[in-house]
Amino acid sequence: MVDQKIPLGPVEPTPDDQQEFDQKIRDNFPANRTIGYIHGILHFAGLGFYWPATVIPKFVYDLTGSDFLVGLVTSVGFALNQVSQLFGSAFVEHMAVKKRPLLWYGLWARAPMLLIAMSVMFFSRDVTFPVFLSLYVVASASMGLYLLVWTDLMSKIIPVEYRGSYFGVRNFFASSATALAGIAAGRIIETYLYPTGYALSFLLAFLVMTADLFVIARTKEVPSLKVNPPTTVREKLKSIPTYFAQDRNFAVYCYVRSFSNVSRAGIPFYILAATSKLELTPQESAATVGVFTFALLATQTIGNLLWGYYSQGRGWKAPLELACLLIGVASFFVPSLTSLTGFIVVVALSGLSDSGFMLPSLNILMEFGKPESRSSYIGIANGVSAIGALISPLLAGTIAQQLTYDILFYFVGAASIISYLLMRFLVTDPRHLSDQEKPAIEI
Repeated sequence: MVDQKIPLGPVEPTPDDQQEFDQKIRDNFPANRTIGYIHGILHFAGLGFYWPATVIPKFVYDLTGSDFLVGLVTSVGFALNQVSQLFGSAFVEHMAVKKRPLLWYGLWARAPMLLIAMSVMFFSRDVTFPVFLSLYVVASASMGLYLLVWTDLMSKIIPVEYRGSYFGVRNFFASSATALAGIAAGRIIETYLYPTGYALSFLLAFLVMTADLFVIARTKEVPSLKVNPPTTVREKLKSIPTYFAQDRNFAVYCYVRSFSNVSRAGIPFYILAATSKLELTPQESAATVGVFTFALLATQTIGNLLWGYYSQGRGWKAPLELACLLIGVASFFVPSLTSLTGFIVVVALSGLSDSGFMLPSLNILMEFGKPESRSSYIGIANGVSAIGALISPLLAGTIAQQLTYDILFYFVGAASIISYLLMRFLVTDPRHLSDQEKPAIEI
């Protein structure tokens, strides 16, 4: 039964065990759904105070005046968030209960924000950037580990038939909270500028996101019926070719998903392009942080509902395709923009597209492979995606620094259309594969 010793490796649970496990999951679902909604609101409200697509790029530019360093920080943040999940799967896949490591990784992801706030307030600019970058590395890597365990936990406690509507509604509330927090962050930064405005915003991020840990700690988790044997990071890395060889569809998805990171590489540069093209004053540019964050996240809020319900019967690949297509079209419009209203419209379209990346790319990983290998699938996919996440912002920053913002957005637009075609014609949605068609990976 579910309270007995957890079998490792190939031992399969009996039908009675599985039936009891599934019933407990369904019994706990109403409580876990409420906990998940509250956690999502607090977590994403905290993120809104240092949103990586608007607040962090503006902070880095105000601190250093360098487009390249904006790209570097974005690259480091995205890449470490993804690649740490590849290593993290070796640490947690053998655990029948995921909640404890989730809380530890969550704490490590949040503590650096408090230290960043203090460094911004009390250190000189020359000292602040290396301190910030070091702490941002820790926060990004730890958030990746946190996301890995959270995704694995959600795949266990949220029945598959409810995932579309659950994550759609959860992310609707979460994105609404982020949008409001983004407005508040913009107002704070506009009022106090550098350094006080950023220090206050980062401090609020730490406080709100720490509160969400107390909420998610109340999640009701049933120990897994079956887990994979313990492994090392080295063994996990060596297993990647095996996963790719035995699940070719998963391999193709990972490559395409990595390339599609280029589609999102232009988002951190919207505010910098608007500041340059429209010749905004420092106060106007600071106020634009809040406006753009709200526009980006308000449409993400709508998008989360739309993509969630759209994917309910179709699977999660279709929203990814449309997200690539939409952000490609939006990027091609940027060079012709001459007003703040035009930028807001493009940012809003990108927010709708961005939710089409975030929600589906998270949930589609819950449907590849067998449950006992889910952490590996999540870690490998996000680890491979880190290649694109590392290169794309660096390339974007270099193009912006050495060429022009217009060329950057033409490049992003073309890459987005290519991503759409690759996802559309080369990847099969795992939702449409039977359990028999999903390989049980033999290492």
